[in-house]
Amino acid sequence: MFRVTNTLKFNNNTVDVYEVTFDSYKSLLKVLFRAGQQEFFIKNIYKFIQTSTNASYEFIETLSCVDVLIILIEIRCLSLGANLILNIKNTTDNTVDNAESTHTTYNRNLYIIQTLLIGLSQHLAKEINHTTIHLRYPSLHEIKDGAYVYIDSVSIQDNVLNFNTNEKQSLYENLPLHLIKVLPQYIHDIIVLFEDISIVDIENGTKINFTLTYDFICYFIKLIFGDNLMILHENLFKLSQFAGVDLNYINNCSPGEALLYMKILDAAIREKNKAQN
Repeated sequence: MFRVTNTLKFNNNTVDVYEVTFDSYKSLLKVLFRAGQQEFFIKNIYKFIQTSTNASYEFIETLSCVDVLIILIEIRCLSLGANLILNIKNTTDNTVDNAESTHTTYNRNLYIIQTLLIGLSQHLAKEINHTTIHLRYPSLHEIKDGAYVYIDSVSIQDNVLNFNTNEKQSLYENLPLHLIKVLPQYIHDIIVLFEDISIVDIENGTKINFTLTYDFICYFIKLIFGDNLMILHENLFKLSQFAGVDLNYINNCSPGEALLYMKILDAAIREKNKAQN
């Protein structure tokens, strides 16, 4: 089966990102339902990315939480489109009077948010007196434990020193005083850059600012893949029962195609009800 593909670049690595099937999309919704179980959630988000890209699980584990969001946005845009419009309308019992509208519209194209997130990587190096501190955003595992920003390496002129996780704390403690004085403010500025990204709910004017926390990362992932799993199954049943669509065919479609078929069926049911009335 042909799947739409795009390529993203992370440092010196490229990742091919694929359009997912509707069946994979439903599996992701089950994972999102259990976001409170942190280890389960992180493991299965990594597995979802692994099956939706050409990246290995080991490589995905090394990605920062920002890189994970960039990939998930790409999967979402390839599979469902870039406009942040959540949920489909469910016409209960095939009657217009019982229709439940759950649409929410936000004023951001997801590719704009993705571009802003990609731009954050341009601010992760700070040069002071021929010494460059290279920082990085935490992984999902690290942000789960309350981390904000990590020192990744230090460059002194042309010499680059890389440090493992256990060495980073001792590295910070042994930095020259002139670096220790400016580093907290620099880290704060990087966190603020992340938190400057926001989306606004057009209907009620609510502004949602990004925050560098595990809870917000989970919230945003659920937001961009925000469908009600029960409603999807009800509509799948209708497609099979009333339109005679093969469910295997639907499960192998992209989520965008499957939701389009559901909306077409919903419109047909409305027209039928109007004609009967």
